Amino acid sequence: MDHKFEPYQKVLARDSIGVWRAKFFSNYTEDNKYFCTDDMEWEMCIPYEGNEHLLGTTDDLKEEQNFEFGQKVRCLDKWSNKRCGIFVEKRETEAYPFCVLTKDTHSFVWFSNCEASEW
Repeated sequence: MDHKFEPYQKVLARDSIGVWRAKFFSNYTEDNKYFCTDDMEWEMCIPYEGNEHLLGTTDDLKEEQNFEFGQKVRCLDKWSNKRCGIFVEKRETEAYPFCVLTKDTHSFVWFSNCEASEW
């Protein structure tokens, strides 16, 4: 188990193929699942704080993404189109934290998901 949860802690929970749902944690089960106050067992459970953007999605929890200024990246826009560009800056606690100078339109665009790329 990656996190140590306390009773009534706000969490996001899901099974391997479901969407992330907002819950209150209750306890750990004998078979290492997460039991929430809705009387349901869940396979996966993560802190709600810092992961609010996952609520209602099937997106996987990703490791912290950090890029160097000027690094080449590939990002997904809000229509799930892949866009390439140069990383500029990152804002904390924003729905679209990554500012990228895009290769195709030469404009600054904010993205929610980026990865290092050589294009």
